[in-house]
Amino acid sequence: MDETRILVIDDDPVMLTTIESIFKVYEPGFEIILLNRPDNVIEIIEKRKPQVIITDWEMLGKSGIEVIQEVRKHKYFDLIPIIMSTGVKNSSENLMTALAAGANDLIIKPFDNLILIARSRSMLSLSMTLHDLRAQNAIISENNNFIRSLIRSIPQPLVYYTIEGIIMDFNDAFINFTGLNAEKLRGALVYRRFNSEHADYHLKMDSELIKNGGLINYETSNENEAKFLLFSKTLYLDTLCNPEGIMCVMTDVSEVRRVNNEILENKKRELVSSALRLIQISEQNDKLIRDLTSIQVHTNKKGTEIIQKLIKEYNSQQHSMTWQEFEMRFENVYESFYQRLKEEFPGLSNSEKKLCALLRLNLSSKEIATLTSQDAKSVDMARYRLRKKLGLAQEQNLSDYLNQF
Repeated sequence: MDETRILVIDDDPVMLTTIESIFKVYEPGFEIILLNRPDNVIEIIEKRKPQVIITDWEMLGKSGIEVIQEVRKHKYFDLIPIIMSTGVKNSSENLMTALAAGANDLIIKPFDNLILIARSRSMLSLSMTLHDLRAQNAIISENNNFIRSLIRSIPQPLVYYTIEGIIMDFNDAFINFTGLNAEKLRGALVYRRFNSEHADYHLKMDSELIKNGGLINYETSNENEAKFLLFSKTLYLDTLCNPEGIMCVMTDVSEVRRVNNEILENKKRELVSSALRLIQISEQNDKLIRDLTSIQVHTNKKGTEIIQKLIKEYNSQQHSMTWQEFEMRFENVYESFYQRLKEEFPGLSNSEKKLCALLRLNLSSKEIATLTSQDAKSVDMARYRLRKKLGLAQEQNLSDYLNQF
């Protein structure tokens, strides 16, 4: 506060001069405004804007009680601390009367100089605190209005609740979502809007959010499993950055899931179709290699060397191209398959990972052998070793187990 101003109201000129001289000695930087007629007190306050008021109780024309009541009625002056000074009204009942009228303190005449200064300093501190609080409340109110406007502008169901789950605010879309009126929602427990199984899951996710902070997204189905909802939640923090509440937006993703499932199923069909085509191509290539091998006996030494070199290069190149095409399509459908497999079984070799991918598609040993340029017995042995490495019981189906990844 740049300049400290204290308004002193008293119809006794001597008392006004005395109070002014006391402040000049102890607080020479204060501006003391003297008023011997309280009739125009509001006008003086509007013009000079004092931080503290000291008024006498008994005055000609208008009493100190009436001055306080007049000041307190004014919406801009209701926070100014007021000290009532009196030489006669010094009983406890008088103190209660002054406080009830709106005074903040009572000082008895004749007063000690240091007591007057101490009380004035205390009221000045109170004035600064009250104005700071009002400014903070204005900011909070403005923020709350913004949050309310934001809540109501979001088309998806949105609810704001405390970290204990008590609903504080929501938009019309949330009312429509729950089918309840606003009176029944506000102050209710948000977890009661879901069945027990879903409520426990929401409570678990909220606990993780409160513990870790940030933003979380997760999906659940509704009561009849007909719709899937995406829950997006973030913490609302207080001024000390402690979790105060949770803001939750719900989005119906049923149609998105349906479309994605259709796309995924199409990709799966394309992958299987691609695998079958690759098998056919591999079989044709094998036949071509057998034919080339059969004509070696009809060529000279140089011709035999050329044919063997062609077979070796073609076989290696064709196998590499076949697997690259298959793996690209496979990863496009099962994005996290290899990652999850690696996390669960870090000791698998590359050939074992390839075998897992082919078994994921329920391909037979013969089909796998064709794709990998092996014989069926070698594939069966590889399957047996893989089962042991995965720790599967005899009755467990290998392909069904891999479908979990």
